[in-house]
Amino acid sequence: MARGPGLHEISEATNADHDHTSLITSDAKAFLRRLDPTAYEPADLLDGPIELALDDEEARHTMEETLSLLRDSIARLSDDEMLVLHIG
Repeated sequence: MARGPGLHEISEATNADHDHTSLITSDAKAFLRRLDPTAYEPADLLDGPIELALDDEEARHTMEETLSLLRDSIARLSDDEMLVLHIG
């Protein structure tokens, strides 16, 4: 029986038209522990090529909200669902 394209191939095809897009399945639940906002300081995650000009309180709130939303969204995925994350 022929199998369809895998998640990696689908993700690459999606990114050809829509840059910065990730496809996340329920398999990602294995990594939920890594999305605990208490494990990070804002500087760990917000230091990069984009200057957001946030003060310390705003940066902490932004980081906590983003990680919590992503963690909760992945935790709710059923085996037949996919989360499409597009940044841009």
